[in-house]
Amino acid sequence: MKKSKFIAYCSIIFLVLAATFLLLAGCSLDYDPEGRVTLHDEELTLVDLDDSGSYSRTIPVWSASRAAKAAKPAPGGATITYVAEVEPPADSLDRKLQASHIALTSNGKYAIVVYMLTGAGSSGAVDIFNVSNPARPVLLKNTLIPNFDIAAVIEDSGRLYLAGQRIGNPDIGKNAFVMAVDYNTSNGSLMEATAASIALPGHFATDLVWYNGRLYVTTGAYSSTQPGVGLFALKLNNGTFTIEDSSVASYPDLRSVAAGGEDLAVFEAQAEAPFPASIARLDIYKGSELGSPSKTVNLTSFPAQAEAKSKVGYFGGLFFVAANMSGVAIVDPDDGTVRASIPAPRLTGLAPELQTSNAVSSGNASGKDILLIANGEAGLWVGDGDLVRDQRGGTISSTSSISGSIRFGAGESVNYVAGKSSLVVAAVGTGGLKVLNLTVK
Repeated sequence: MKKSKFIAYCSIIFLVLAATFLLLAGCSLDYDPEGRVTLHDEELTLVDLDDSGSYSRTIPVWSASRAAKAAKPAPGGATITYVAEVEPPADSLDRKLQASHIALTSNGKYAIVVYMLTGAGSSGAVDIFNVSNPARPVLLKNTLIPNFDIAAVIEDSGRLYLAGQRIGNPDIGKNAFVMAVDYNTSNGSLMEATAASIALPGHFATDLVWYNGRLYVTTGAYSSTQPGVGLFALKLNNGTFTIEDSSVASYPDLRSVAAGGEDLAVFEAQAEAPFPASIARLDIYKGSELGSPSKTVNLTSFPAQAEAKSKVGYFGGLFFVAANMSGVAIVDPDDGTVRASIPAPRLTGLAPELQTSNAVSSGNASGKDILLIANGEAGLWVGDGDLVRDQRGGTISSTSSISGSIRFGAGESVNYVAGKSSLVVAAVGTGGLKVLNLTVK
């Protein structure tokens, strides 16, 4: 009798343990239903700005890597932890896509990542992550969108707005494409029944921003002779986009649009030759009227490259213009001047076009603002937000506010960065994503 009770007791324990094991096994995969996420818990070292042979990881995985030269500590004594990397998805033809843009939602709970296909053809995708715990991002869902290279994304109240290129539109010259679609915050799926789209004049829809109840979209031309491209204000009513007739501004080649305070700024950089741009300026508008800008900031000292990502960010009351090989221009919208500038990297042994300033963002570690600059294969530059805001010098560039660079590995190019609070997500081309967490011990 006792023996049978003992066997029954052991059987119950075994079943409980087995069920617990299965539950834990299932939980260990819930952050990555597609097998693309690798979690890390690795403190990164800042690399000196002129150190071309070192990388930031404390666990070297590249034969060419070596211990980083001593650099300044991170601003505010912050610790920068590498928490995850995400492999890019492949499309239905098994072509690897490239991460192009990232949006972090205002509530800090979700990261939206969009992808495009490099080279011939077009194909896109959307990843939605739950980042409520910055140290453990959860990939909720990946959605492939065929024949749509997605260059930019923003999120507003559960709706995604996507901008990019769709080839084959029957309206000649309207390859710039914009889509809106709602998404399910619990599982990350896109609600196709809510989708709306519009084709605009231009070779590519390069950027977009939500401002004063309208969606503002920039488009770029395939040449200076293409008509009708520029800045568009769109309304979405009952599933249909309309262009606001009084809110269209013509430009030959807009790269980016950003909003801050009462200002809407667009970066124009026409460049049919590889380098430099023949036109480079930042136009600043007040309110919703696009008849003429309230200020025009001459950026001929900051020419951009042809067909390059050149994003504008807004932080601390200033516009930051990432102008590729020309570095970053810091513009004061109040007086319309270039207050200061930060040069592009100049690492020896690395071609200039591989170390360009493409995007600027910011993070925060226990109240300390941290500037982030995506600088291609030169890595992710990390700067002191307070020093940047106080920086002066106009077009004379300085790295005095920059503490160092995060370099992930040989050939890994940081093409875009988005930061919010302690979370930082960097797009590293076909290398996918790098997710970082900023903390102060």
